[in-house]
Amino acid sequence: MKLNNRLTHQVTRQRQANNSLPTQTSLTYSSSRARGDKTNQKTPNRVSINQKFKRYSVFLGLIIVIILFIKLFGLSTAPNVSLVASSNNNAIVTSKGIGVYKQAIESYLSGSLWNQTKLTISTSNLDNYITSKYPEIASASASVPFLGSHISVVLTPTVPNLIMLEPNGVFVLDQSGRVISEANSLASIKLNLPVVTDQSGLSLSLGKLALSSNNIYFIEEVVGQLEAKGYKIASLTLPGSSAELDVRLVGQPYYIKFNLNNNDPRLQAGTFLAVISHLKSQNITPTQYVDVRVDGRAYYK
Repeated sequence: MKLNNRLTHQVTRQRQANNSLPTQTSLTYSSSRARGDKTNQKTPNRVSINQKFKRYSVFLGLIIVIILFIKLFGLSTAPNVSLVASSNNNAIVTSKGIGVYKQAIESYLSGSLWNQTKLTISTSNLDNYITSKYPEIASASASVPFLGSHISVVLTPTVPNLIMLEPNGVFVLDQSGRVISEANSLASIKLNLPVVTDQSGLSLSLGKLALSSNNIYFIEEVVGQLEAKGYKIASLTLPGSSAELDVRLVGQPYYIKFNLNNNDPRLQAGTFLAVISHLKSQNITPTQYVDVRVDGRAYYK
């Protein structure tokens, strides 16, 4: 009886032990799955945050690069403009004011993004733009600064040589005979230059040739030769007849006819001086003209 009770008790304990094993395994597996689910839920969030951070970093770095590029290589559209100092040359330029040229350069720089960086701007194109737009500017020299963002432009005025009076205005010519400036009246052009009245019907316009460089040289040389001998010029005229220059002297009743196409103005001026000296020695004064258009000869009336 006691043996049976013992056997029954052992069998019962063994069954209880066996029944407890599946339960623990199941709990352990469930617990592992629960922990695994939590881990898998947190990983995507961390990856998403890292990706966003990398994107923001690249974007911020790009902005910094652009800012540094603009600081190092960007050019302002407000230039520094200066003028080469000289005496008679600056009269036309200063009458307009340096602001006119500065505004033109600002407009040029603002016209294209290529003109607003040190790496892409063409200073030679800018120089050509200024000299072609303003004939009174002989040359423009633009320079890009190594440090800073304001381009510097130095302007050299064209040397004026002659003033020409036309029915439609007053024009200033340079050594090549090109019109470099125009005005409504002679008083508005404050230049101490020979003044020629045109009666030949020339068509003058800004930036275009009015006379040849030889004509300019001839007129200047004749004026210089006569003034060197004490004669004052009353007027210089290009009459309707071709290739003629008429010079009237202060206090004299006659005028002098020169051949403008002659290549030796000194010879013609010298012929006049010799003839008038000879006539004075004989108390003769021409009343109308002295003609020295033919080399080595002179006619008077």
